[in-house]
Amino acid sequence: METASRLSLLQRHRAAREQLVSAAQEPSPSGRGGGGAGGAAASAPGSAAARHFCAARVERTVSAGRKRPLSALPRAGGACAAGSRSVVGVRPASASGVRERFAEVPERKTAGEPTTSPERDLPSQGPDLLAFGKFGPAPPLPPLPSGGLQDSAPQSGGQETDEDFTPEERQLEQESEEALNQLEALDAAVEALRLKLEVAKEDVESSSTELRQLRAAKQSWAQAAEESRKELADREHRLQELLAVLPAEEPEKELEARAVERLRVLQKQTDRLQEQVRSQQQLLSQRCEERQVLEVQVEGLAKERDEQKSLQQKARSSWRAAEAQLKAKEEALAAWTQRRHDLEKAQLRMRAEVRGLKARLAAAEARVKCLAWGTH
Repeated sequence: METASRLSLLQRHRAAREQLVSAAQEPSPSGRGGGGAGGAAASAPGSAAARHFCAARVERTVSAGRKRPLSALPRAGGACAAGSRSVVGVRPASASGVRERFAEVPERKTAGEPTTSPERDLPSQGPDLLAFGKFGPAPPLPPLPSGGLQDSAPQSGGQETDEDFTPEERQLEQESEEALNQLEALDAAVEALRLKLEVAKEDVESSSTELRQLRAAKQSWAQAAEESRKELADREHRLQELLAVLPAEEPEKELEARAVERLRVLQKQTDRLQEQVRSQQQLLSQRCEERQVLEVQVEGLAKERDEQKSLQQKARSSWRAAEAQLKAKEEALAAWTQRRHDLEKAQLRMRAEVRGLKARLAAAEARVKCLAWGTH
């Protein structure tokens, strides 16, 4: 029931507004008088033109969809008559407009207009700050006009636009305006929360990346520590083995005898190694000679390969030329064959024509003979 009553009030409101627009578009009877009607008759066309200009702007605003209450529209003799387009009826399309409306809340409270609390419309200052950082400072809105929309009829009529609307319609208009303000505040809050969610997602992604890097570093450090422990244990084991096989101290005579024996063994090993070096040098010289012979053979084979390549290229070129000649001869043979077929067809056709002519001659001779027999 409440929704139906609100819809009926909106329909009445719309009908009254259409009546106001149609009344504003009707020409004034005082504007049709002659030049002798005085100053009132002279000023009537100017006021009618101003009212018509303002009514055209009001009609465009109504057809575009109401974005401000009717009390925010300029009067017929006000800003519209001055010829400047008012931007009061345009609702801000971003969160900066919401910030400006909340800045106007104290002025509305002092003027006695019903407004919504900032805590209800905007739960925190985060959306406001994010919107300011995203969109920058918003241009200030022009002040609202002091009076509402007047009727387009002359002042002598005694009726104004405010009398055509009931308190229920005005209350419904205020409630719709408050609902729109709340929706804009909620949109700004949702946008701010979305931005916060994006920032949080980026932080979570960076944190997860850093955590993965830290885990990989921890694993590598643990692996390096384990390898170091194994290496230390291996070195300790080798050290123990070397200490176990370390010989004890012996007398000097035994040391000298052992040194002489070692010197003799080393001399024999040196002689054997020198003999091996000489044999390896001889083998190396033989290998070098064989390599030189092989290099000469490689050069000869390379020259022979180049000659074979040149001969192969010449053979391929001659083969291509022979193929081209064969193809040309085949084409000529095909042309001669086609010509022979054409000549045979022409010969057959000529023979048929000769037979036809012979038959016609025989028929003509028969007719002549018949005519000759008939004359006798």
